[in-house]
Amino acid sequence: MKRKHIPAEEQYRNAMQKITPDVYPVIREACQDARHASADNGLPLHTGKALPFYMRRRYRSAAAAVLLLILGFSGGRYYLGGSAVVSLDVNPSISLEVNRLNRVTGVNALNEDGKTILGEMNLKGTDIDVAVNALIGAMVKAGYLSEMENSVLLSVLDEDVKSGKELQTELTQCIQQAFDGASIEGAVISQNLTASETQYQELAGQFHISEGKAALACQIASQNSALTASDVAALSVNDINLLASSQGFELGDAQALGTASSKNYIGEEKAAELAFDFSGMDPADVRYLQVAMDYKSGIVTYEVEFYKGEYKYEYELDAADGDLLEWESEWKRADLLEAELQELEYEETISGISNEQALVIAADHAGVALEDILFSKITPAYEQETAFFDVEFVAGEYEYEYKINPSTGEILEYTHIAKAYP
Repeated sequence: MKRKHIPAEEQYRNAMQKITPDVYPVIREACQDARHASADNGLPLHTGKALPFYMRRRYRSAAAAVLLLILGFSGGRYYLGGSAVVSLDVNPSISLEVNRLNRVTGVNALNEDGKTILGEMNLKGTDIDVAVNALIGAMVKAGYLSEMENSVLLSVLDEDVKSGKELQTELTQCIQQAFDGASIEGAVISQNLTASETQYQELAGQFHISEGKAALACQIASQNSALTASDVAALSVNDINLLASSQGFELGDAQALGTASSKNYIGEEKAAELAFDFSGMDPADVRYLQVAMDYKSGIVTYEVEFYKGEYKYEYELDAADGDLLEWESEWKRADLLEAELQELEYEETISGISNEQALVIAADHAGVALEDILFSKITPAYEQETAFFDVEFVAGEYEYEYKINPSTGEILEYTHIAKAYP
């Protein structure tokens, strides 16, 4: 069926009629009140003469009330209407509803720690950056954020991609400034979500976290068959950040700035030292040592791997105190072992600099501040016998792509093009 064309002016008029209340009863009642008042005072309703001052004031009051009703109804919808949901996860998880003026219209503590942080604070009506600054300050004061655990997850749920990314950038800067004010070297993972998904809602409800943290948990679990989304969701944001950094997990569209603190744990160097002590081997006699953080059976661990002779050794240590949880050795045929080692050693050659360092090099060359980056993706790649980091990021109206030598940090190739937002 062919749709009837409706002129833009008529569409606008119809839309205004839908949001404007029927004020005729109010006007009629005001006029009736005025008529009765006139009769009570012995005054005619219309004499051709100017009404007394007190009657004119009464009519003006009624008209003003009607005007305020109309403007208040439509303006109130604009002020109170939701535009985005901003959530902060540390261990406390809190979500803030934000209107189009970036004012807070609703506050929700998602877990008990979140309730503790909110306390008696009334954040409704405040600017979102003021609210976020106050929450970060409260988390520092309560000890949830410190040099020991310094990671925050910022998630912005907004169907408008451009405004969502702008808000993400603004609030990331706000959080970094709050860390600076507290003399903490903080780490921020920030992301912009454009839609709420059922799987995230269910996971968020189960663990009393934000949908943003649920989305990040699903992203990380998808890259390790030994992890479930529930495993990751149960971790603090700082542990998630450490785990992702240690194992090189991709964060999807999320952007990570700063380095997560590992001061709650023994550290990778100490874990390797303890593994050699347990094995009775000399570090100089082994080949290809790798240490990575892991999570098993509710415990954050360090997994230490190395090769000696025709055997591969694996040691699992408690990351908090270094206790040996389990170990195993595996014999492999010499040719298969050599092939495996060559592949591992090749992969090691493309990790001379970290993903974050590659992004810093590219952004510095482009003249772009890290806090102005709306989206970034760093991928190890290999073409024509050359290993490199493929670094992509968006800032302002441009999309940048760099190829960077992973061993030296040298820029091999770069391009930038104008970016049109959807």
